[in-house]
Amino acid sequence: MSKRGSTIDTVCGVIRGGVSGEARALCPGLLALVVGVAGCNTMKTDSVVATGPQAPRTDVPTAPRAGTQAPPEGVRLKSSISPINYLVGPGGALTVYDATDMKTVVTTTAPTQAIVTIDDDKGVSVANVVVKPGPLPRGHRYELYLKK
Repeated sequence: MSKRGSTIDTVCGVIRGGVSGEARALCPGLLALVVGVAGCNTMKTDSVVATGPQAPRTDVPTAPRAGTQAPPEGVRLKSSISPINYLVGPGGALTVYDATDMKTVVTTTAPTQAIVTIDDDKGVSVANVVVKPGPLPRGHRYELYLKK
């Protein structure tokens, strides 16, 4: 007999055997509680492992693509799809990195309180000076890095 069956038989036998009529009226509720608790402990399922076309690919190489660069050193200030407008507070060595193509777009020095603008048509400008004329590839994700 299964664990759940023996637990149910034991509880119902105790309730039916030597208790008052009021306690017998509680038997169905208590039985449901016992079945629920016993079911939680005995009805465990195996973990599901994805297979087929939705499964994560394990054959993808981990090395960067040929002709790509690692992200630059420094603090990442912003990561977004263009257009981007960002106020660089302290200034310093600024790098605009194309995260889609994994290449550096431009590296320049940004003055204190410089506004950096990245636009697909106009290019990259820092403090109202165009440092990389457009057009830039549409729909790419750009990241701003600041190295003090």
